[in-house]
Amino acid sequence: MMVLASACGGVSPEVARLALSTATQAVKAADDAYEPVYEAARVDARDTSEGWTERDLKMIPYDRVEVALEKVHAILLIAESSLDVGATDSALERAACAAEALAELRAALRGVDEEPSPALSKADAALRALGSACRSRE
Repeated sequence: MMVLASACGGVSPEVARLALSTATQAVKAADDAYEPVYEAARVDARDTSEGWTERDLKMIPYDRVEVALEKVHAILLIAESSLDVGATDSALERAACAAEALAELRAALRGVDEEPSPALSKADAALRALGSACRSRE
């Protein structure tokens, strides 16, 4: 388990950056692993559908994963950017948002019968710890 508290009682920017970086790597790996799943679903929907509406309906759960991936990636970028400009508190708030987005991603993956990777679970735990550290200081 990662130690989050710094000597002054808050979360150090270095620890926050490490957790955010780890989460970003896990999301990138999930995105890379999901790409062929999405492509196969797209081809199957195209080949087995009577029209665009049916194809679109078949792709809804797969598109949810795509949207969730984009959402969590964007939030992590914002959090890392906050650290870059010295806004650690803002980064910690975004970590809590990223944890929520990761939960959405994990649910979306399960919705297409893909088991989320252990790395995503670890990233989720690290982000939740960062977010709770921020809320506990309020």
